[in-house]
Amino acid sequence: MEFRILGPLEAVDGGSPVAVGGPKPRALLAALLLRPGAVVSTDRLVTAVWGATPPRDAIGALRAYVSRLRVALPGERLRWQAPGYALDVAEGELDATAFTQLLGLARERATVADHQRAVDLFDAALALWRGDALVEFDAADIDADGQLARLADLRLSAIQERAEAMLALGRGREVVADLTGLVDHHPDREALSALLMRALYASDRQADALAVYRALRHRLVEELGVEPSDATREVHRKVLEQDPELAPADRAPPSNLPRRGTVLVGRDRAVAQVAGALQTAPLVTLVGVGGVGKTRLAGEVAGRELHRFSDGAWLCELAPLTDGGSVAHAVAVALRLQQRHGATIEQTVVEYLAHRSLLLVLDNCEHVLDAAARLAVSVVAHCPGVVVLATSREPLGVAGEQIWPVPPLPLPAATTLFVQRARATRPDFDPDREPSGTIAEICLRLDGLPLGIELAAARTRAMSAAEIASRLDDGHLLAHGPAPR
Repeated sequence: MEFRILGPLEAVDGGSPVAVGGPKPRALLAALLLRPGAVVSTDRLVTAVWGATPPRDAIGALRAYVSRLRVALPGERLRWQAPGYALDVAEGELDATAFTQLLGLARERATVADHQRAVDLFDAALALWRGDALVEFDAADIDADGQLARLADLRLSAIQERAEAMLALGRGREVVADLTGLVDHHPDREALSALLMRALYASDRQADALAVYRALRHRLVEELGVEPSDATREVHRKVLEQDPELAPADRAPPSNLPRRGTVLVGRDRAVAQVAGALQTAPLVTLVGVGGVGKTRLAGEVAGRELHRFSDGAWLCELAPLTDGGSVAHAVAVALRLQQRHGATIEQTVVEYLAHRSLLLVLDNCEHVLDAAARLAVSVVAHCPGVVVLATSREPLGVAGEQIWPVPPLPLPAATTLFVQRARATRPDFDPDREPSGTIAEICLRLDGLPLGIELAAARTRAMSAAEIASRLDDGHLLAHGPAPR
């Protein structure tokens, strides 16, 4: 069951709307949801339903509406407790509660300077809003405690604090439009004007930032007879003096790409070609046999192309999954998302990505091919700023996919890889001391597959290259790699 009050009132059960009834039972439900689990007196509920002009038998009519709600809402959640009624709402059922919880988590991350995570949580919280809370009702009737005003203030604070986190990330240009609208609607909130000044200055618009200050000061002096606060005047001073504190240094886009301890061998041309493909296609799939280096190539390309995406590059490992239904969950975990109240996990992912500039790497799709393909199609269709780079033993098979076959390493690169990895294991390894052609034989018998070559090279700690070559047919030599031919 889901109750939504951050916008027009909605009650949803199993994804289907619940027919609550007309305006009066809806007003009753709204008043109860503003105080979930708490007893609301019959006097307050009568006012919520009829305002200042209740009928003569208001209590009897109220009981009739309560009975209707009990029929409409599953479970015995609407109960009498003197001097009124209480509606029991479970964890996760009310969007307003989810909003305040996400807002608290966002503030925690902002406090420890984890600004990117804070922005993600602020976005998740604000996405729950569908307009003004319970906009169809008269607040004076249904809300004696001022809960609607509190929620509206929290929403405004969330937008303001999100803008502060964006400024800390060096992304002031992206919040100018939102802040301009907020300043127009709340002209007396100095903090908003100060934030807008900082965002404009960070966007190389010093003159516009100073104009915002002049407009604010004129309004305060003319209408209230006061000067701007010390904090606002300090921002004004820094804008005038072009203080570098107002323009934080550019930061690298966020990412969860693993740090590589080795150099990619023999793939320079491939990296350039795949990077070029990402500039023209929204979905590129690296296809090849197991062990050919698809994951390593995808990681290298993602790292080099990271600068193109303001919201970063994110790797989603699909190899651990056992069923396709977990693909969207795995992506949400990689992106550090929490499922949005009232939405499926796939909807949450797509809505999050819809307005972002981001590279999403889906690694090892072959065993969850259909689910990975469905999600990729949704992302490509609804997220114009997102590019998907997939790796798989076979194509996803969807429209718009650009397939890029990953070949084995050519012999010179394969032997170079073997020597480099052997020296990482045994620094004194000297290929010239090995029988002529032995390393080439190993690489050829392993079909030029990087994984097999690296596993074989690791054996040089205890064996010579000649011994490795002679034992390639031993099934235990490369227990985790491809079988030699």
